[in-house]
This record gives sequence, structure tokens and C-alpha cells, in this order.
Amino acid sequence: MDVAACFEALAGGSMLGTALARLGGLARLTPAQASRLACLAFLHDVGKANAGFQLQEQWPGGKVGHVGPLAPILGGDRGHEWFWDALQFEEFLTWDAVGGRAVSCLLLASFSHHGTPLDLFDTGKAIPEAVWEPRGNIDPRAAVAELGALCRRWFPRAFSDDTDPPLPDAPAFQHGFAGLCILADWLGSDTRFFFPHVADLDLEYAATARAQARDAIAAVGLDVAAQRGAFSAPSGYADLFEFASPNAIQRAVADLPIEAPLVILESETGSGKTEAALWHFARLYAAGRVDGLYFALPTRSAAVQLHDRLGKMVARMFPVESRPETLLAVPGYLWAGEAKGTPLPGFEVLWDDAPDASLRARRWAAENGKRYLAAQIAVGTVDQAMLAAMAVKHAHLRAACLSRSLLVIDEVHASDVYMRTILKHLIEGHRAAGGPALLLSATLGAALRHDLLLGRRAAVPDLATAEDAPYPALSWPSDAGGGDAMACGDNGRPKAVAVSILPALGDPERIAAEAIAAARAGARVLVVRNTVDDAIAAQRALEIQAGSEANRLLFRLGDVPTLHHGRFAPGDRKKLDRAVEARFGKHRRDGDTAGLVLIGTQTLEQSLDIDADLLITDLCPIDVLLQRIGRLHRHDRPRPAGFETPRGRIVVPEDRDLARHLVKRKDGAGLGTVYEDVLMLEAAWRLIEARPHWNIPTDNRLLVERGTHPEALASLKNSLGQSWIDHWETLIGQQIEHQRFAKSNLLHRDVSFTNKKIKFPPEEEERIRTRLGDEGPRAEFDPAPKGPFGGTVPVLPLPAHLTRAAREATAPEDVTPLPGGGFAFAWGPLKFRYDRLGLRLKETAADV
Repeated sequence: MDVAACFEALAGGSMLGTALARLGGLARLTPAQASRLACLAFLHDVGKANAGFQLQEQWPGGKVGHVGPLAPILGGDRGHEWFWDALQFEEFLTWDAVGGRAVSCLLLASFSHHGTPLDLFDTGKAIPEAVWEPRGNIDPRAAVAELGALCRRWFPRAFSDDTDPPLPDAPAFQHGFAGLCILADWLGSDTRFFFPHVADLDLEYAATARAQARDAIAAVGLDVAAQRGAFSAPSGYADLFEFASPNAIQRAVADLPIEAPLVILESETGSGKTEAALWHFARLYAAGRVDGLYFALPTRSAAVQLHDRLGKMVARMFPVESRPETLLAVPGYLWAGEAKGTPLPGFEVLWDDAPDASLRARRWAAENGKRYLAAQIAVGTVDQAMLAAMAVKHAHLRAACLSRSLLVIDEVHASDVYMRTILKHLIEGHRAAGGPALLLSATLGAALRHDLLLGRRAAVPDLATAEDAPYPALSWPSDAGGGDAMACGDNGRPKAVAVSILPALGDPERIAAEAIAAARAGARVLVVRNTVDDAIAAQRALEIQAGSEANRLLFRLGDVPTLHHGRFAPGDRKKLDRAVEARFGKHRRDGDTAGLVLIGTQTLEQSLDIDADLLITDLCPIDVLLQRIGRLHRHDRPRPAGFETPRGRIVVPEDRDLARHLVKRKDGAGLGTVYEDVLMLEAAWRLIEARPHWNIPTDNRLLVERGTHPEALASLKNSLGQSWIDHWETLIGQQIEHQRFAKSNLLHRDVSFTNKKIKFPPEEEERIRTRLGDEGPRAEFDPAPKGPFGGTVPVLPLPAHLTRAAREATAPEDVTPLPGGGFAFAWGPLKFRYDRLGLRLKETAADV
């Protein structure tokens, strides 16, 4: 009854119920429909009546559970008529449309509340019929009949209104119902805060359960009625941000049609897209169109970097007494607002600010990664949202929770067909539930923009038309089936960038020499390598060449020279981000004008609000390159002599020949190994050679289209010869395969719960998560060893691609301190070290 009461409260009194109704083609659920669905949710655990579960018996297939024994009953096997008779199920079937099967499908969805659909067709795990036979004082059939009677006692409205419309039979409604059932099961099963255990049946308990359920959904932030009542819509940007005068794109977002279901915002890096997104959320929240916000970024690093910044913005939006904490939705981190948690046995969490019961309840979503999307305000990785669109455990829960939020996806690029396929499916499902989405990009090509807005309804515009499209711009689907676009105008911060080639891809010493020379001249220098290994090689070369000047010219955390990439422990990564922003950010200390070099990877191109005089970066696709160049002259400040114009030095192979990178090889130096489409790299290289001066943002559209548009790439490969044509055809084949693989792993919400296609193969889940970039294993240390920057390292996330040879490992072993700080450890057969250069395998003499 606790679970059913939670479902009833969510379905009848929250935006989640409205989203569920939309999936069924309804504006809202009637009270009788909500009661009938709650009644089906009430039966979610009817399988626990079987004697095998009550006695915790072992059968040849394993311990008897409470979901599997229901499969033959729902599958229509003979001999189970007693079950339907005990429930008096004929009355339930009156909730169907004539000839419909909605109720049976919804009951199956209710039985699937553990996160995966109950497989009616898996006969290999069949449980003997004897589990449903009376055993001593356990009578399963009488228990089922008692539950049927309680349905009528506790949900009388479900059985009393014969004139109410039937329950929707749309498959999408079944999937939405499953997600809400799972959420209700998580809440209703929480005995810590909301539902103390009741040992004996109380026939009047329903009223207690309903009162506790209302309190529970308000306590965790799923009911925001009181918060919205105290909310004052901001009157201008100055109410939320540190500036009073919005720029062109921010003004344009304020004028958007509030009913637009999907908006794409394109503007140059550093133009305030994050602030524009938060303003859009404030408008939607004030209008009652959303309850929450999920801000999705491409990497963990970017999410961690944005967490504090977004939290400060949100703090200005809500009064103190109803202010939500901003949750960090990144596996391996337990951060809610400024508080940090430590996992304890039994799924408990120890928070470092000793919260009272009320604040602890508000962090309910933060304490389990599967519940991240239930948070009202969260910033995290895009894969956490994408898992709502895929056939993996708890996908329905994630999708249901997300349906009440504005989904913001930052840094949308065209590089990955697999991710694009999932992204489209995610957005389509979110929109079907009434959830709005906002996509942000500095470098979106016409092909992807049209695919996201219009799907297959319209051909991609030709290259000339694509180049002429306005930029910066907003676009959204129109009621007529096309796309509307709004030119936003100039943001008032044009930037002329000088770009040139540095042929030193395999020569970290030359890269280091150029960086050191610029730093000695007073420049702040960012060096961005495509791989962690290449970044470490450049860092080592830099330290040797700096010599006695290392303390002055090299980036340090405290007194430790280091670099910036994604393989640092969560606590150390936070320290690194703050140190980087302190030396390269907008609010650096007065008088901090000395030259400095910072080496990193793609983590430096995402979300950190940093500024450099000189960028040295490995060659990459043009959309990524523009993202990196956005870190040049990002802030208004005096520049050292010789660096008054922002300069980008693009590191390329020494022999002006990318053809050798057409086949993946271990010495690819971050080209064919990181970016499969070498043709895009060639296109970027040629644009650098042809146009040594780029005007940002005026040239953005032209550069992106000439570097990514299918027409431009097709023309280029035809001019380069047969090996490039073969590469193109190989890429097309790979893209088709990636798209096929992505589609095979999608959760198809247009397919009924009783269809054989609805399967979540457990052996596929790890492969799906790894392909998404989702979490690898977590090395948990007890006691926590001392890290390279002071403090201890209790948890260290391990990249999935580095641990494939140790799938059976569950804990670190042989933890040994290192002389220079940090520690070494074994993970199964693998040997790792974690020091000031980050996490890496011990493979070279320098790492022993």
C-alpha cells in the first residue's frame, strides 16, 4: 500500500502524472484512472505470496523470487485460472476499451518494477508450480484473494465509476507506467525516512499510507507546488547573474515561444549559452511547464567543472527556504550542493555537513546513481540521460524522472553516429512525454541540426545553403512540420584568431619548447593533446626544458607540478579545476600576470571558464578545434607583447601526410586512434592552411560546414585518391554498423510490454554502458591511501577501456606508497599507479 500510495500521489498530484497522461494521448488522468493505475501498482508484489519465496527455498534455477513465478501466470499457461479468479480480475478488465488488452499489459509493467521487463517467453528459468500450493500455514491462493479484496477496499473509486474513459492502450503509456511504478517502489520501500515497517495488517492503513506518501514526494522534491507558490519569476538577467545587460543570444532566448518543445541554440564558445539556458529554465518553471532541470555534458570532467557554477546560479533563483541543492550526477561522486558524501555499507551515505532529517531526505536522489534524474536540479553526464533511452536496467525509471525536467544538452557535436542515434531517440521520447529540450552548440553542422529538428522529413540543405544559414541562431520545429529559425545578431565580442601549423605531432620536446618560449614572454599557454599518454609525454618534456624556471612557468597544484585530464580522483579533480580557474580564469588574483603553461586533454575545452594568450593543440575535427579556440582571449584583460592577437598553433604530423593514419595503429598519436574520420582531420588541416586568419563568430558557420558537411567531405575524398575513397567507404560501413548497434540497444516504447522484442539482455548492458562512456569499475580503498596533492583517495574511478582485462576484479590489492607521492596498486592482473600525472598503467620504465 505504501508503493501504491506513492504512485497515486505522483500520478494525481505531480508533473510526472501529467507526463504519463500525455504518453496515453490524454491531457490529464481522471481521478478514476489514477485510482485504477494505483490499484495495478498495488499488485506489484503479489508474487511474494508464493510459498517458495516466503520460505526462501532454493530450486535448480536458484532462489525462488517473487517476479519470475508470475511469468507462467501472465503467459497464459493452463492451471492458473485460480489466480485470476482470486483477484476477481473480470472487474479489472472492464477498465479496458472494447477488445483492448491495456490492463494485462499494465499489470505486466507493474510486475516489472525491479527495472527490467518480466520476460514471459523465458522458459529456462521456469519455477515449478508447487510454489503456488499451500505449505503449512502459508496459503498463496488465500493471500492473492486477500490482496484482491484489499484492492476494492482501498481503491473503491477504481471499481465504482463505469462511465470513466478506459485506460489508454498505447505502448508508450505502458512504458511510462512502468517507470512511475519503479519510482513509487523505491519511495514506498524507504523505511528510513518515510514508511516505518508495519508488522500487522491494519484495514484502515490506506489513509496513513496516503498521508505519508504525500509527505514523501514533497520531502524529496518531486512535488514542488509549495516551492512554486513562493517563487518570484526573475524580471531580468541581473536577478540571476553577475551582469545586467544580456547579449544578443540571451535576449533572443528570452523571446522564445515558451511552448517550443525542442530548441537548438548555436553561438560561439564563451558567449553565455549556460546563462541563456538557465534563463530558459526560469521562464518554463515560472509558467508551470517544468519542475526541474537536467544539464547534460559530454564528459564527467565537464560536469564536475559546471557543478559549482550552476549551483551558484540556481541559488540566486530560489528563496533560501525552498532552494534546491544542485546534484552532481556523475558516478563515483556523491555531491549535493556543497556537501560531499561517503558511501557506507547497506546503501547508507555519510554526508560531511551532518544534515538534519529534512535535508537528508532532499538528497534522496543523490544517494543512488539510478535515482540521479529524480533530482530537481542536476548537472551530469549526457550518458545518464541517454540510459533512459536504452534497453538497460532502470531505463523506465530514468525516463519517468526526466519527463518533468528541461533537458539541456551542452556541446552537441556531429562526430559520433552511435551517440547521435541515441540522442535522437532520447529527445523523441522526452518530447512525447511533454518534456522540453534545449541543445547548445558552438559548432553544429547543418546535417545534424536538420536531423535533430526534422528527422527524415527534410533533406539536408546543400553546402552553399548551409553556409548562408544565420549564426548565432535559435531554431525549433514549427507547427507546420518544418523548422523555424531566429537570427540572434552579434554578441558584441568578435575575435580575430591567427592559426598556423606546428609539425610536431610525434615530438613533445618541440611542443614543450614553443610553450616555454611563449611563457617566458609572459603568455598564458594552453597545450591540448588528444590523448592522456601524449599529454603526459608533453608534461615530462616541459618539466625537463623548464629546468630551474619550472616553479615559475609550470602550472602547479600547491607546490606539485601537474597537468589536467580526466583520470584523477574526484577530490583531486575538484582541486585541479579550482587551481586552473584561479590561474587561467576570469577572477585570477590581481597582479597574477606572469607567463604560465598548462598541459591537458579535451577536459580543457569543456565548461572551464578559462582564458589563454596562446593555444597549442593537436589536430582535431573543425568543430572540436573551434571549441578549443574558444579558450583564447575569452576574457577582457591586458595581453603580453606579441600576443595582442589570439594565436592557435595546430600540431600535425611532421610529414604532411595523414594517409598513414587511415588505418588505426598504436602509434597514431591521437589522430586515427581518437578520431576515426581522418577525412575530417584532413578537411580541418586544409582550412587552416587556406585561411590563416579566422574571424569568430563570423566565420564559424563557414568553417564548420566546410569541415563537416557531407557534400564538402565527399568532394575532398574524391580529390585525394583511391585510399581516401576506400577510407570513406569504410567509414560509411562503420557508421551503418554503429547505427545498427545503437538501434538494437534502444528501448522501443512503441512496442507493447507483451512483445518479445522488449528484452534487456543482461550480457549486453556492460557493453552498452562502456560504449556510452558510462562508468567503469570503482576502486575503493580502505584505508584510503594518501594522494599526490595531500589528503587521501578513498575512491578512484577506473576507465572501462583500461580494465577490460580485469573484468573479475572487485577490489584493489597491493596498495603501495610511491616515493614522489601517490600510490601504486593492482586491479586483478593489471598494475596501476596514481600520482601527480594521474592514473595510468605501469607499462614503461619511467612508471616502475
